Amino acid sequence: MTLPGQELIFAIRWQYIVRYLGQFCLIVGFLNLVPLGVALLQAETAIALSYAGLVIGLFCLGGFSRIRVRGHMQMNEAMVLAAAVFLLIPLLAAIPQVCAGIPFVDAWFETVSAVTTTGLSTQGDAASQPVTFLFARAWMQWYGGLGIVVLSVAMVVRPGMSALRLASLDSPDDLVGGTRAHAQRVLLVYLVLTGCGLLLWMMLGGRFFEGLLYILAAVSTGGFAPTPGSFADLTALHLAWVVTLAAFAGAIPLALYQQAWQKGWRHFWQNMELRTLLSVAPGTLDAGSKMTLILAMAMGGSVGSTAGGFKLLRVLILLGMLYRCVKSLSVPPNAVVKQRLGHRRIEPNEFQDALMISLMFIGVVFVSWVSFLVYGYAPLNALFEVVSATGTVGLSSGVTKASMPVFLKLVLCADMLLGRLEFVAWMVFFYHRTWFGRKRGEQ
Repeated sequence: MTLPGQELIFAIRWQYIVRYLGQFCLIVGFLNLVPLGVALLQAETAIALSYAGLVIGLFCLGGFSRIRVRGHMQMNEAMVLAAAVFLLIPLLAAIPQVCAGIPFVDAWFETVSAVTTTGLSTQGDAASQPVTFLFARAWMQWYGGLGIVVLSVAMVVRPGMSALRLASLDSPDDLVGGTRAHAQRVLLVYLVLTGCGLLLWMMLGGRFFEGLLYILAAVSTGGFAPTPGSFADLTALHLAWVVTLAAFAGAIPLALYQQAWQKGWRHFWQNMELRTLLSVAPGTLDAGSKMTLILAMAMGGSVGSTAGGFKLLRVLILLGMLYRCVKSLSVPPNAVVKQRLGHRRIEPNEFQDALMISLMFIGVVFVSWVSFLVYGYAPLNALFEVVSATGTVGLSSGVTKASMPVFLKLVLCADMLLGRLEFVAWMVFFYHRTWFGRKRGEQ
């Protein structure tokens, strides 16, 4: 069996990328029938026509899915495919918003923010936007949150513990085929969480459409709200707790729900990441404690969830390594100190992966932060905004707005895309040997 890391020595084969990108276009085309239906129901004719054109265009691109290929995708092909999807889909999805009168950069910012489940927005008065615009943002966040969990299988270079937690795959040899069963399981969990959140919202007296917008965004751990004041505009505090609960449910590894269903809910509570998430989630924060929020946004949620950040699992691995270093000082020089996370043994390559992702996260944040400082923004507010974008959280200190310089909008778009695909895919995407070199099967 060929290991994923060994497959990186081969250049990508274009027919594989084009074929599976065509399949994604077909899927996204069907998904965009939903906002098209909303636009027709709301009699928003111009927006409906733009969505109809978008759907037709996506179905035409879907014709490439008929290209025949043999064998399975390589790891680098899966990574390039993931990056291509997150570049192409927001560009195409911005077309209806441009037709609605939103400048292209702002429209692209909204769609990138939606598909990466971030929630930052340059449209301050959301209530003045067409109903279809509000629904489409939340809908993109919802299927963007689902898509990243499935696509994230391709983000793991080595089939270590992270890969197993992400998808519970027994064999990494066939990413596309192996992901299909995983996608079905995750979709079921995702639908159940969404349905339960909306049902609870309705039972507590919330309005259906408003609840739909909030729950779609919350389950994907996104941040879009249908009103400028978000929770402050809700008629009752308990509705805000419903949204918070839905967001918390989405921050838990989605594969863990099925494992708990099969093995018992005791298995659910034994998960180390979940216990860590519970310990940090309910903390009371002072309104001015931006640094605390910055740290929380950077850590994010669990691996295999819809949350961003560099993930609690990696934080636990790095803390475990620090504990191992301290412990090694109190044992004989020749003693072997093994690092464990719960009942699992942490391999050295997993520590390296965690350290690499964390350092790259910090590096991207620093470069982006400097860009804001050059434009004269307050340091803490700028850092807050950059971490929020890179962690795909969506909280804002007031920096993100329509009047923000175009360059900084593009910086935040890059942060959201880099943070959502966890950097590894982009490293492979921009590596020249990914595109040029010997292909599999060539002598």
